[in-house]
Amino acid sequence: MVNPSPASPEAPPPGTAQLDADIFRLLVESVADYAIFVLDPQGRIASWNAGAARIKGYQAGEILGRHFSTFYTPDAIARDWPAHELREAARVGRFEDEGWRVRKDGSQFWANVIITPLRAPDGTLRGFAKVTRDLTQRKANEERISSLTRELQQRVGDLASANSELKQRNLENESFVYSVSHDLRSPLVNLQGFSQELTFTSESLQKLLSSAELPAPVRDEALALLNGEMQESIGFIRNAVKHLGSIIDGLLRLSRVGRVEYEAVPVDLNAVVADILGAMHTSIVEASAEIRPSPLPVILGDRNAIGQVFANLIGNALKSFDAERAGTIDITASTTQPPVISVRDNGVGIPAAYHSKIFQVFQHVHTARRSGEGLGLAIVRRIVERHGGRIWFESRAGKGTTFSFELGPSVAMPPAGGRR
Repeated sequence: MVNPSPASPEAPPPGTAQLDADIFRLLVESVADYAIFVLDPQGRIASWNAGAARIKGYQAGEILGRHFSTFYTPDAIARDWPAHELREAARVGRFEDEGWRVRKDGSQFWANVIITPLRAPDGTLRGFAKVTRDLTQRKANEERISSLTRELQQRVGDLASANSELKQRNLENESFVYSVSHDLRSPLVNLQGFSQELTFTSESLQKLLSSAELPAPVRDEALALLNGEMQESIGFIRNAVKHLGSIIDGLLRLSRVGRVEYEAVPVDLNAVVADILGAMHTSIVEASAEIRPSPLPVILGDRNAIGQVFANLIGNALKSFDAERAGTIDITASTTQPPVISVRDNGVGIPAAYHSKIFQVFQHVHTARRSGEGLGLAIVRRIVERHGGRIWFESRAGKGTTFSFELGPSVAMPPAGGRR
């Protein structure tokens, strides 16, 4: 019995190699996104596909047999760049380049080029395979991005320069305000002293005029002048000195806001508000106001400065109430990061004419209830901004005003169920 021979791999059917070659040729010729063609060893074009026709504009009959330097700019040809590409591809085994190439109509496009040498089994150079991609749009996008980046960098630089200049001017202004406020202290003290002296003089004159030796008509006229115009004038002087003192104190507080170094520590806003409401108890009772604080977060900041923010905003709200209805102030915090803190009142609202300048110095929120030096909201904004936050407001005539501000992310959020 003859043993069967071991199974051997089946030979490919006749014609399979030719079929594979035909399929590969069809594949290359039908590719439309890449120019794929073959060069002979001297660089003449030996094949042409649909992608080459689309990208370079030549039909096969127009370009076959011509040297591939046809696609290069005069400058590249002058530098003998096409020959350099073939030499490097033959030497290294591959060459890749990006640069401007020329279409049939003379227009240029930005190309990515890969050249690969084609060698026979014995190493003989038979030609080159060349693949070209049109990257004009990508090049334009890159240049646009680069241009926008340079423009953005320029604007960032300009903003940084402007910010530095503004910061310097702000420091100079604060120093000026601080200096002027201090300089005004001396004449203010003198005015206070003079008004006190006038009071003492008035009291002495009262005693002298009570003498029975003076004729009654003279005594009566002198007392009328003393108790009338003189007392009224002394009152005006005292009120003016008091108001000027308030302005100077406010300017000093405003200047200190920009000069003092803040200490960033965890601040429980609930405790801050409780302290402020305690200190303002008399004013709250006089205004018959209901204060309704919701749970507030713990944030990083300067406790004293944050206390000034709440004191000014609550103080403004207390001045806003309409005598026809009970006044309420709601103090709330959102659960977002950073939390938005809001102080909402149901007062008379802020006149629209003042909306654009309400945070400027010497502006009074409620002109019909004018009091204070008009610096409170300017101080509030400066404190908030120095904490890296922002402040804004909404107001409706006859309905009330809501001041909202952010000071930075919280380190502890209010308990569940707190107001939003």
